[in-house]
Order: sequence, then C-alpha cells, then structure tokens
Amino acid sequence: MKIFSNSVCFLMVLTASIASAQTTVFNHDFTDATPGDLSAAGTLGTPTVGTIEATGGFVSATRPAYTTGNNLAFNGITVDAAGSFNDVGTPSGNFLTVNLSEPAAATSLLGTGQTTTVNFSLASFGINNPTIFKYMHIIGRSSAGAEVFHIVWRAGSNGGAREVYARELGQDSTNFVAVDPPVLRDGNLLDFDFESVDGTLIAAAIGFGINSTNTASAPSGQVAVSITIDENGWGASATPTGGSVTETPATGLGIASGATDLASIIFFSSHNDLNLGNVGFWVDNVVVATDLTVDGGGPLVGDFNGDGAVDCLDVDEYIGILGMPATGGLVDFDLETDGTIDSADVAFLVENLVQTTNGQTGTFLGDLNCDGQVNVLGDAFILVANLGSSATSYLQGDINLDGTINVLGDAFALVANLGSSNN
Repeated sequence: MKIFSNSVCFLMVLTASIASAQTTVFNHDFTDATPGDLSAAGTLGTPTVGTIEATGGFVSATRPAYTTGNNLAFNGITVDAAGSFNDVGTPSGNFLTVNLSEPAAATSLLGTGQTTTVNFSLASFGINNPTIFKYMHIIGRSSAGAEVFHIVWRAGSNGGAREVYARELGQDSTNFVAVDPPVLRDGNLLDFDFESVDGTLIAAAIGFGINSTNTASAPSGQVAVSITIDENGWGASATPTGGSVTETPATGLGIASGATDLASIIFFSSHNDLNLGNVGFWVDNVVVATDLTVDGGGPLVGDFNGDGAVDCLDVDEYIGILGMPATGGLVDFDLETDGTIDSADVAFLVENLVQTTNGQTGTFLGDLNCDGQVNVLGDAFILVANLGSSATSYLQGDINLDGTINVLGDAFALVANLGSSNN
C-alpha cells in the first residue's frame, strides 16, 4: 500500500455540510421495480435516491435485481495483442453506473469517527463450468473521476471457484496471455490464462449457488459487499447470503489518487478466459450513506493542495511524482496532457495558472516569492541563501524539484528569467 504524502491532495473546491446522522445519498434495491429495460419508466424500484445509467441490461422478472451480460463475447476493455488489459479502462458492452444524489466525503474531508459506507449485493452468470473465468469490477470514482475504491469479483460455477478482491490504486491490471495450444486448468481447456491478480483477497471458497447459466434464471443467493471509507482510507468485506465462505476483511487500504469525495460507482464485467463463454453479473441492494456530504464548486485546475487558490505552494505538490505516467488520479497533474507528469507540467502551472501577489495570472520559473517578477532582491537572495542545501521546496529555490538547491539545476533556471515581470 502506498499513499503519496504530499503530492496528491484536493483536486476540487469543496464546501462541506455535516449531517446530524448518516445521509443516504444512493439507494436502489429494485424490490418494487417493474421487470424490463431500465430505460422504461417505473423500473428503478423504491426507495429511489440518486440516479442510474445503464448501457443495457434489465430488472429481472425471476429475481428483483439488475442483470446484464454478453453471450459468447468479451464484455470489457481493450485486450492488446499479448492478451493483457487494464481493468480500469473504459468499459464497453453492458455496464451499470450509479450516480449519488450528492457527493459523499472521503479521506481527508472526513473527521475522526466520520465514515462513508457503500453496500451492494452481487452474483454472476456464465457457462456452467468450475473454472474461475468470469471477471466483474466495481469501481468508485470521485467528482473529478479519480479512483476511490476497486472491488474485483472472480467467479466460476463451482463453490470453490469464487473470490472477491479489494484493489488499491495501481493494482489495476490483470494480465492474460493467449495460449496455443490451449492450457488445461481444472479439467477445462482455456484459450487464455491469467498470470496475476493484484489486490487483497477478502473472500474465497464461496460455496453456494450464486452463479446462474444466463440472465433468465436467477442465482439462489448473492454476496453482500460492504465498504467503509474513513479519514485514513478504506476497508471492505464480503459475506454470502448463504453457504460457506472464507472471509478476511481488509482494512487500511489507501486512496492514493487524491480523491476526496465519492460521486459515482460503475459495475461492469471485463473478461472471461473460457473460450468466449457467457459472462455477466447480477447486482442489487445498492446503498451509499455518509456522515458528510460535499458540494462541488467544480474543479479548480492547479489547486493541488486544496486551499482554494492556485499559487506557488501548489508547485511543491509535484515533488515525488515527476516522471510518473499520467494514470488514475494523477492525470490531473498532467497539465500538458502528454501522458507523463514532468517538468513541462510544472512550467505550465507556474507560467499559466499561478496567481501572483500582484493580482496577475501566470509568472516565470524562478519567481520564488510569487510576486510576478524574477529579481535579485526577492528571488536570487532566497536561492543563494539555500544554495547547496537539501531543502525540497520551490519557495526555497528548488526550481526543478529534485531535492537539492544547486547552480546547474536551479540557479541557471532563475538567471534565464532574471528581470522578467508580468506587470
């Protein structure tokens, strides 16, 4: 588990409103829903809090739950030539997105003892086969699109072939490799085989009928997943409505994406490796409640430390992430949108977004006191006073954010702009 201590913070301007008791910000249990397509009026069930978007699927007549899947086809994200894919790519096929009525607070917005809780029940369907081959994903996202949590459901049809994982940011890839001739696993020939599954196993050996062979016949039970988000991160557990299971609830999982709220949750199946067999899922009883709701004022680009202003303090938020690929929550730091967090993004922030004390927008690299000009008295003196030190702050003269204030990396950058002013 890795949490960036100083480089990933608020990405939005948020005004918090504390509720006296937990506020329900999403609730669809489908019990009173009208069977049929979710786009039809009156199908969502009651109580209804929040909204649902579905690219396909329907409320089943055989069980009051949402179900969807693709028969004899991949329902997921792009698989490359080697058979690998990233589980947090854009899903295709049928998937369900739930939108909370209000964003729920997460991590640093939550105070001691405050939580946001997410509960839902799920099951799978597919060809009646014991091999673990069906993959389903549940990903919570912030208002800015950053990942808050990621649950992976791996299932086969036999009791011992079902597992639930909790994934932190960065544990987002399941590597599949095409095999020729097919590999024999659990008595079945597979065209694809998985190499790794990252994450924390929270339930295994789920031994009862939570898989159906199609969307027309409902499974006999479901697995109840519970997620709790607090000021330190999140945890998860998974419990079946019947039958046996090996449970190992996870706690202390990190949200390293900078997400400070939860706004939506997406449910989708991504892959099956059993000769293009049926793959899909069932979901029900989705409830999200929180001690703290937030009102987003929209993203303030460049306010990486969440203090409501874009200034030289935000430059230091690049420390520790320069050179990283712009994926997940870090994409907001990629101001130059070239796919990498690098010095060009730092320059863009300083030159185009930083608000200076003289009331202007944008300044010059080397303007250490953020007054809109690079001069000897205000800036060069700061750098010289710290020359040779290991101070790690732009405000102290570490212009290239490499952890050392020196001539080649920092003084040259300041001298190049000496005398420049935005007045």
